[in-house]
Amino acid sequence: YEGETLPQIARERTLAFGGINNSAAKTLVKSVWQLYGREVADELLGLSQVHDMPVGAFQAVRAGTADVACVPSLYAMRAAGDLVERPAEEGTLLLPAYCCVRKTIDEQTARTVVDALVDRELLDFYDVGGDLVTCIDREGAPGSRHEHDEKVCAVSQEFLDQLDPQDFFDLYCEHLPTAVQIVR
Repeated sequence: YEGETLPQIARERTLAFGGINNSAAKTLVKSVWQLYGREVADELLGLSQVHDMPVGAFQAVRAGTADVACVPSLYAMRAAGDLVERPAEEGTLLLPAYCCVRKTIDEQTARTVVDALVDRELLDFYDVGGDLVTCIDREGAPGSRHEHDEKVCAVSQEFLDQLDPQDFFDLYCEHLPTAVQIVR
């Protein structure tokens, strides 16, 4: 599938991805929508195996029920046997990770807790051990192999600002009955 886009892969093979109710699947669908339009995102959802979590897509490839899976690099680098890791034509897909803090604690306490959780040692672990791009500038950090990839795929803030959340969830939930609709 090298040189093929995600929609081409979905049309010609069995594509699996996961994270129905977290940022993984939603970000992949939004990326395809941003690059190719709503109709292609709709087609991708209709043609693909979408699992509750990314590990389900990884297991589908391992079990032979899917040909290609979009999974975190951590899974791909730990795969044994004949599985290969390659980005699709769009490039390495960057998925956001979020840290949420209750409003009932003061901001300084929240920052102290988050800073303790997201320390250099943990980020180095994810950079090297998980081959994940952490997107936090840290002088002298080992970094992921993907940190300097020529092509990366990320949903732009401009696209998110113009995307109607209800329109997105209408499309998303039409194909994924277990999806939880969150529109604020």
